[in-house]
Amino acid sequence: IMHLQLKLQHHVNHPILCHLMFHGTQTVPREEREQRLVRLGVTENAWTSADATVYHLLARADRLPALLELESDRFAHLSLTAAGVRKEAGAVQGEMRKGKANPDRAAMDGLMATAFRVHPYHHSTIGLDADVAGMGEGLTAAQDFFASWYRPDNLTVVVAGGIDAEVVLADMRRTWGQWKAPPRDPPKVPVEPAQDGLRRAQIVWDQGPANTRLAIGWRVPAFVPGARESAALALLPELLASKVAPLHRKLVEEERLANWVYMEAPEGRDPGLAFLLMELRDGVDPAVVEDAVLEAIAELKEDGPELSPRVRLAASRAGRSAVLTLDSPDAWASALGNASLYRGNPLDVEPIVAALGAVRADDVRAAARRYLVPDQCTILTLVGPDQAVVGIEPPPIGPELPAPTAGGAR
Repeated sequence: IMHLQLKLQHHVNHPILCHLMFHGTQTVPREEREQRLVRLGVTENAWTSADATVYHLLARADRLPALLELESDRFAHLSLTAAGVRKEAGAVQGEMRKGKANPDRAAMDGLMATAFRVHPYHHSTIGLDADVAGMGEGLTAAQDFFASWYRPDNLTVVVAGGIDAEVVLADMRRTWGQWKAPPRDPPKVPVEPAQDGLRRAQIVWDQGPANTRLAIGWRVPAFVPGARESAALALLPELLASKVAPLHRKLVEEERLANWVYMEAPEGRDPGLAFLLMELRDGVDPAVVEDAVLEAIAELKEDGPELSPRVRLAASRAGRSAVLTLDSPDAWASALGNASLYRGNPLDVEPIVAALGAVRADDVRAAARRYLVPDQCTILTLVGPDQAVVGIEPPPIGPELPAPTAGGAR
């Protein structure tokens, strides 16, 4: 079994492009490509994140040469047509409507829109309303995005499984090695200014019954593989939101203030956000839960011996989990593809694991004192119309962002 992962790095996204990548080329039309994949027994998928678009394919290892031919052809010679753009624009608009009906998605989108005003992290990967609405006539924008980001100097190809590396490299030179792109300066990504104080926003949810959501985030630096500070920040989910974390136990089990607490490690390619997202129980005042979260953050900054055993346990669990998850070609392909985002050696998986296991209480204290502070904090609540607090504004579009243009993409 062989896993092929193709990862394109970007800081902006054109959601239609991910759909259009399955439309085939002039030499291999869509229907023929689909038939070839069926004959090869290929399973494929694709997804986008704030930093990358990933195309993931699973097949028998002996089918790799034929698969590399197909994939290199569609990346180098993708067919982009006005009819295709109009068709996929409708699918993207449907995805956007579905996302807007999800209170968790709305809360996260609102949090990011409030925390970032200039950097593209401001909006979700699907884009802004006006941009999506204009994408049906956005062939030129799609062509420009493809030319800017779908390039051989912006692509990482990861092959993992029962393969001979030298044979694969020869096949890569024969297929992908023919892909040439004209010189082009990479698009400039706006740098987010330093946050100048606590930010609050409120979403008044009027799309049906939903429990209150509370999202709290702090601006943190870009992830650096193997760096002690990045590893310390990566332990925050274990320390705050895992089932053994005191904050989780307090909110979910002991005082029953929240139905669940979610947090993921901040691993942005650019300075991003460490955030907690919670669904509160009926009738719970968000201010009470906010105070509990900020108290838990304050405890991470305190001197004393209490934090050390918690950090040792969290570091042990995180390091062990990182190793145990590397148990298949699929996992290795994903890990290596992810490591390639960070401007370093794409084989930097082992330093990431080693850094997690080496984190100590002083590292967590230092990171918390430096980044988990009010001036870098953003708090968003999603509440029903009868719970709205007067004076708290909705998430901003962002005064520094350029006005949306029909068919544009950011």
